[in-house]
Amino acid sequence: MPKPFSPEERNQIQQLILEKSKELFVHFGFEKITIADITEATDIGKGTFYQFYKSKGELFVDVYAREWRRLQEELLQKYKGYSGDIAEIVLSYIRDNRKNLLGSPVLSIIYQRGTLKHISDKYGTQGLKEFSELNKSVLEELINSWSPGCNYELKMDSRILSGMMRSLSYLTYHRDEIGEDIFEDVINTFMESMALEIKANIAVKKE
Repeated sequence: MPKPFSPEERNQIQQLILEKSKELFVHFGFEKITIADITEATDIGKGTFYQFYKSKGELFVDVYAREWRRLQEELLQKYKGYSGDIAEIVLSYIRDNRKNLLGSPVLSIIYQRGTLKHISDKYGTQGLKEFSELNKSVLEELINSWSPGCNYELKMDSRILSGMMRSLSYLTYHRDEIGEDIFEDVINTFMESMALEIKANIAVKKE
């Protein structure tokens, strides 16, 4: 029978698992790390590990989501409630968000070749699905806080704009297929097209 832990002990153990696994994932990548590596680094048994996470995939998604929330909070403080040129603020947000995703040692792991495939065990897949819904809801809430000005309105559905913005991140999974030499040009072209579409959907408010 697994040893029962107090709430304080559970919190301490989970924080240790998160910290040590984060270090391992950053240094070695997702695929090369095993649950045995994590339990050895944290000095806990596998039975204890499974009291907190059902799989390595579920653990990685939790590590990823926590880092994403931390960085996203900084972006929300910067961009929430903006009023003005929405096309410009969308492009600025996308650039900052890409900088976070590709510049973070943790968040960039998911774009390494094969990572998504190896995360996709039963519990990792569920975690990715929940994270995707969180990402979508946070972005739609942010978009809905924007205004093109008191005399104008954005006629584009926030769900569509959110989908367009998130699609740029998904393209990064296919960097090799698109072509390393043209990838950034492809991203920039998509962004410019998005800005034009946003501008086309700004209209004067009807009295």
